[in-house]
Amino acid sequence: MKELEEALMVKYNADTTIKSLTNGLFLAEAPQGTAYPYIVYSYPSGNPEWTFNNDMKIFVIQFKIHDSNTSAVTLNLIYKALHDLFDWCTLTIDSWNLTYMKPIFENLFRVDDKWQYVIQFRIRIQKI
Repeated sequence: MKELEEALMVKYNADTTIKSLTNGLFLAEAPQGTAYPYIVYSYPSGNPEWTFNNDMKIFVIQFKIHDSNTSAVTLNLIYKALHDLFDWCTLTIDSWNLTYMKPIFENLFRVDDKWQYVIQFRIRIQKI
């Protein structure tokens, strides 16, 4: 949803802590050559869950922190900054009110000698 993605980027770009720790927040994948660490986000369920009418939508959004350091120190700082930024946050979404944004899942692992921290949030928005 374009309005939600714009609201996420506005919130990310306004936060000096997370911006100082990462080299960007990107939809689906980072551009080739982007330096680590960075964050990508996607919608793992593919489609929003619909309620009984079109006035409310529920999304699952997944953030994935990528870092190439062998130590998890920077990764954990980014993890904390991401939670500080989005846990139960407020977002300004054109034509919608955010009801909540809450964490629902986390998983830390290494792939090809790089850290990946997956954090999922459930987001509920209601049409104004």
